[in-house]
Amino acid sequence: VVKNILSFARQNLVELIVMGTQGASGLKQTIVGSVTSGILERSKIPVLVVPEKYELKDPKEIVFATSYHCEDRQALSFTLSLAKVFHADVTVLHVNTDNHEKNTAHCFSNYAYFLQRTFNDSQIKFKEIKSTHLKGSLENLHDTIPYDLMVMVRRDKKFLEKIFLKSFTKNMACTTKLPLLVVPEEEKE
Repeated sequence: VVKNILSFARQNLVELIVMGTQGASGLKQTIVGSVTSGILERSKIPVLVVPEKYELKDPKEIVFATSYHCEDRQALSFTLSLAKVFHADVTVLHVNTDNHEKNTAHCFSNYAYFLQRTFNDSQIKFKEIKSTHLKGSLENLHDTIPYDLMVMVRRDKKFLEKIFLKSFTKNMACTTKLPLLVVPEEEKE
């Protein structure tokens, strides 16, 4: 099914794949997997994951979760274009799990400045949250920052990383209660 969906999207120049998810956790998420997670892992175009019980509405608050990657520019550009369509606000969010507060605050400030200069025609808000648990912070983010759509960048992993590291975006797709837009990392030339 995954291969057929991706093939159809490529042949028909699809720009966005929208999929529903019933959610999964623990052993079910690890063993079973799903069509949605397969699409997320292999798609070269953005994938919008909508949880089964979510009542669809136009997004007014979009959160772009980042770890300061310069390569996120393409994904942020896509996000800002989407925000314009819905007249939505965009908040670039970083969850700081580092204990070296002074250094990371400076990095986030520099990253925010870089993005403001890159996208100077767009209104972007910036927010950094300090936490000891990244996964929990993002799963419960709506309690801290109300939002309608979260955007994450899916990074391509090398062979050994695929074996030993769990996909964070796949995990979020299985646990999110709000729509999640996963944009693939910009391909390096």
